[in-house]
Amino acid sequence: MQIYGYQKDEDTLINLEEVSLHCTLEELDDIIGFLSKSRKEHAEVAEKTGMCHSHLRDWKQGWKQGEPDLIVITTFK
Repeated sequence: MQIYGYQKDEDTLINLEEVSLHCTLEELDDIIGFLSKSRKEHAEVAEKTGMCHSHLRDWKQGWKQGEPDLIVITTFK
């Protein structure tokens, strides 16, 4: 697993060593739901493409500009 991110107001992608999630139980449930759905959707296209990605902002109703996004990328080949 590799984890990447950006510093605030920067455009350069950096390799992260550690990620901390400071969230409520409801937000944690949202993340778990998003990851479960991403797992299912990525598995459905595994034989059809070399890579798939999903954004939390596209999945979560009520996501607002400026809130953090979580992007799951899966490579298959």
